This record gives sequence, structure tokens and C-alpha cells, in this order.
Amino acid sequence: MTEKARAKVLSTYCPGLRDYPLWAIERAFTDWAKTGKRRPAPADLIDLAAKAIRPLVDEINHRNAAAAAALAPPDRTPEEKARATAMLEAAGYKPKPFRAPRPVDATQQEDDAPPPKRHRHWTESAAPGSAEIAELNRERDGNKLIQQARAARERKARQ
Repeated sequence: MTEKARAKVLSTYCPGLRDYPLWAIERAFTDWAKTGKRRPAPADLIDLAAKAIRPLVDEINHRNAAAAAALAPPDRTPEEKARATAMLEAAGYKPKPFRAPRPVDATQQEDDAPPPKRHRHWTESAAPGSAEIAELNRERDGNKLIQQARAARERKARQ
């Protein structure tokens, strides 16, 4: 085989087979040599290599699932759940019920819905000359951040 032909064969087969271990690739070629009647396509060898490593992948997945199950906390008994709920309620926590995620179609319906009612801030309902507004203005005048913002706004207006 010439060097050019070898490079062409490698460029054809290597990209698809590089994710498999060498022993699985060798087994794929061996299996193809026993049963194939034509030159194998890369996909044929990938299928055979995947078939060769399938028992190992299954075993690894089985062991990972068993390890995860061993680490998972045991299910609580109804008595334990009731005791935990009572402790949370005694502490003032009120759990919200779980809601399933909304379907994709619901987003369009929500976009078409009217906006929620806006709650007015107390300054919108207070009389302009009231004691509350006067106190608010005094507090704002004494706030350094507001003073800096006003000074920056004045400098910008002068420019």
C-alpha cells in the first residue's frame, strides 16, 4: 500500500473510530473479516465497535446507578414528614406547593394577558405639601448619594 493510499484510508476511518478503544476497533475489524463480503464502511466498523463495548458500558452504568442509589437519602416516613412540617410551621415558614412547569404554549397566553394591577407608592397619594412629603425631602437633602447625583446632574447641565 502506498503512503498516499494509507493516508486516504486513515482519513476515512480514523475520525469515526477515534472515540473507541483500540481493542474494540480490532474486534470490529476481526468480526467484519469473519462476516463481511465487501470492504467495510466506517459506519459498519463503528457499529461493530459500539457492539463490542456495549457490555462494558452497561456494566459501568449499572455500577453508577447502584452507587447513586446507595448515596441517596432514604425516603422519610409519613411521621417524619409530619414532624418536619410541624417544625417548619413553628418556625414561621409556610412552604409553597410545588407547581409543574408551564407548557410552552402558556407563555403566549401570558404575554397576551393584561398586566397585573400596579400598587401605588405612598408618595403618589400623599398631598404635595404634607408633613410626610416634607420629611421625605429633608431626608433626601441629607442623603450623600442624592447630593452627589444632584451635583453631577448640575455639572452636566452646565456643560
